[in-house]
Amino acid sequence: WDRRDQIGYVPAAFDTIKAVLLTPTDFFRAMPKTGGIGAPLAYGVIVGYVGLLVAAMYNLMTQTLIGSAFRDLQDTPLARIAPYLEGGVGLVGQVIFGPVWLLIGLFIGAGIYHVVLMILGQARQGFETTLRVVCFSQSAAVLQVIPFCGGLIMAVMSNGMQLMGIDQSVQSVIKGLVLLLAVAFDIYNKRRAGSR
Repeated sequence: WDRRDQIGYVPAAFDTIKAVLLTPTDFFRAMPKTGGIGAPLAYGVIVGYVGLLVAAMYNLMTQTLIGSAFRDLQDTPLARIAPYLEGGVGLVGQVIFGPVWLLIGLFIGAGIYHVVLMILGQARQGFETTLRVVCFSQSAAVLQVIPFCGGLIMAVMSNGMQLMGIDQSVQSVIKGLVLLLAVAFDIYNKRRAGSR
């Protein structure tokens, strides 16, 4: 992405997507840790917006073919606003406000990751580096082109790449915490099922 002035925006975006998805460890090791947040934010918003548009089109097609996901709500307050959330109005809202929500989401996501790194005592770089990792991890948004499961694959890949952008020791701690949380959730569900 840093070479977009020499090779153009589209080839630079494709090269960056390819590097992040196929060799994320190498990409994040070579990624400049500083240099401003404008270019990474632009990349994150552009690539994320492409994924958002594809997902919005799939959602619109699914609603047209299968019907509303809100059809079982009947007489709830959400049932009154449901028509505005889906269909053409929802699509227009996503198209218009999508970049703004992506920008806000990138900052919030980077903030959460950075706070976790600070709590773990592993925030060796500044917030800018964390934001850069989160922005370039938006490369996974192109996986939204895969019908039905693209969003799930994108979420897993994006989170995985964000982990690859941080030190191995922190990765181990986070993986351990996720495993611990999964075991606790399993024990909770088994106890709850046993009490019935």
